[in-house]
Amino acid sequence: MSSIRTLFSHRNLLFTLVKRDIALRYTGSAIGFVWTVINPIFLLIIYSVLFTSIIRVKLGEVPYNFVEFLFCGFWPWIAFQEAIIRSTNSIVENGNLIKSVIFPSEILTPSLVLSSFFQQFIGFLLFIAVLAFMGRIPNLLALLLLPIPMFLQFILTMGLGWILSGINAFFRDTFQLINAAIIFWFFVTPIVYPEYLVPEHFRIFITINPITHMVELYRSIILEGKLNINWGTIYFSSISIFFLILGDFVFKKLKVKFADVI
Repeated sequence: MSSIRTLFSHRNLLFTLVKRDIALRYTGSAIGFVWTVINPIFLLIIYSVLFTSIIRVKLGEVPYNFVEFLFCGFWPWIAFQEAIIRSTNSIVENGNLIKSVIFPSEILTPSLVLSSFFQQFIGFLLFIAVLAFMGRIPNLLALLLLPIPMFLQFILTMGLGWILSGINAFFRDTFQLINAAIIFWFFVTPIVYPEYLVPEHFRIFITINPITHMVELYRSIILEGKLNINWGTIYFSSISIFFLILGDFVFKKLKVKFADVI
C-alpha cells in the first residue's frame, strides 16, 4: 500500500503536522487545551441529565451506570466525528500547499486523525481519574489493551478520510453531505441509548454500523475490565482493514488530478 509507505517515510513531517495542529487550536487561549474537554463535558452533562432524570434510560444488568456508559462512548465518537469532518475538507483547504510544492498529500488525513486522538486521550484520562476518585478503579491490565480499539479506529478513520478527501476535491458538496450524514451516524450509534431500546426492524442499522462495535470495545475494556472477542469485534476489525485498503487505492487513483481541480 503506497500511502502507508508514504506515511512511514514522512513520519517526521507527519508528527510535526500533528503537533502544529494541536498547538494552533489553542494559540492565544488563556486556558489552552482545557477547551478540549470543556465543550464535550457540557454536552455530556446535558445528555446525562436528560437521559437519567427526564427520560430515565435503564441499561439492564451491567456493571456500570448510564453516565459511565455515556462518557465511555462519547469520547471516541467525538474524535471520530472531528477527524472525518476535517479530513473530508483537508485537500481543498491545503490546495496551495499541494499545488506549489512536492508535498505528500497522503499525510494530511492521518495528521488530522492523530490530532483528534489528543482530545480523546485527554477525555479518557479525565474519565478514568473520575472513576478512580469514585472508587471504581478500572482494571489496569485491561487498560493496556486500549491500543487495540484505538489502532482499529485510526485505520478505519484514515481510510474513510482518504476516500472522502479525494472525492471532495472533485465534488465540493461532499463536505456538506458529510456534515449532515454525521448527525444521522451519531444517532444510529448506541452512545446515548442502549441497543436493546431500538425496535427490532431498525436494529440492522445499529448492527452494520462499525462504530457501534468500536464503542462497545472501549466499554468492555474500560468499564468491564476485559476485551470482548465476538463477531462484532471481528466485524469492526474487518471493516477497518477493508476501508484502509480501499482508502489507499482510491486516494492513489485520485491524487494525480488534485492539482488540476483545486
